[in-house]
Amino acid sequence: MTTVEETGGLSAVAQSLLEGVLEKNTVDEAVRQIYDNMFQKTGWKYNASIKNTSGPAYINGKADTGMCESYRNAFAEIVSIYDGLRAEHPEDAVKNGTLTIELGNDLSSQRFATRRGLTLMGETALKGNVYLQVDYDGTVFSQGLDAINTFVFYGHWTLKVNGKVYDPIFYSIDEDNVETRLSTGYADGSEQYLADTGNPIPTGEFGATFVHVFHFPLFLGTLTEIEELDRRRTSGFPRLSDASAAKKAHLLFAQRVQNRTTFAEVVDVAYRAGKIPRAQKKAFDNIYALL
Repeated sequence: MTTVEETGGLSAVAQSLLEGVLEKNTVDEAVRQIYDNMFQKTGWKYNASIKNTSGPAYINGKADTGMCESYRNAFAEIVSIYDGLRAEHPEDAVKNGTLTIELGNDLSSQRFATRRGLTLMGETALKGNVYLQVDYDGTVFSQGLDAINTFVFYGHWTLKVNGKVYDPIFYSIDEDNVETRLSTGYADGSEQYLADTGNPIPTGEFGATFVHVFHFPLFLGTLTEIEELDRRRTSGFPRLSDASAAKKAHLLFAQRVQNRTTFAEVVDVAYRAGKIPRAQKKAFDNIYALL
């Protein structure tokens, strides 16, 4: 086990991260041990809204909650500390071995959805922040954070050491954790991710969760028809009575909506996410009340 003397009186967190590291006989094995220790010994927690990205703050024990850039920088910091310590290592493969550190910033301004199967660092072992996958007509494909097991991010940072890419918040090495790159509006073609700020992760990792809507333009098309029906009810000529509007609404929903409750939920989220205007939301509420 690495001792305080061997690590030059470093902080308790640094010593924990370096535990068993100087016993390794190659640089790559040592770096892997540091990475393992980061997930198994630190108790670090993830929070997307934390702005502190100082690596030394985490290594010195002054911070224990951060986002992916925070932990990428912390990982780089402790690997750099190891780089200084290995000069006294008895194994030539360690003392004179190659150690190159590259900061992965290519996703720093990218919105994306992760591949399925990842688990976020921390005690909560969060499986995702997408809680509903639904078609344009309200048909539910999947629901529940664990069942969907996908995260949506804006910005991500990694660390490459000796050619291996380490993800700082998912226990993942050399994996492409990006399933789909999204537009600035969180869209991928006809698929739309809606940020639900009214439904944050209860344990605090994310300030919003997401609804993944397939064929979103068709969803918007249905809302346009509903809005037109409400216009005919309120200001059309000849003006539709509520009874006539209700009959037409029943027919429209029968043709275009499979699950009314879920469709209405998506309308609420889309409105909060700024994807539909207030007038359209109000028109939907008026017609929905007639059903």
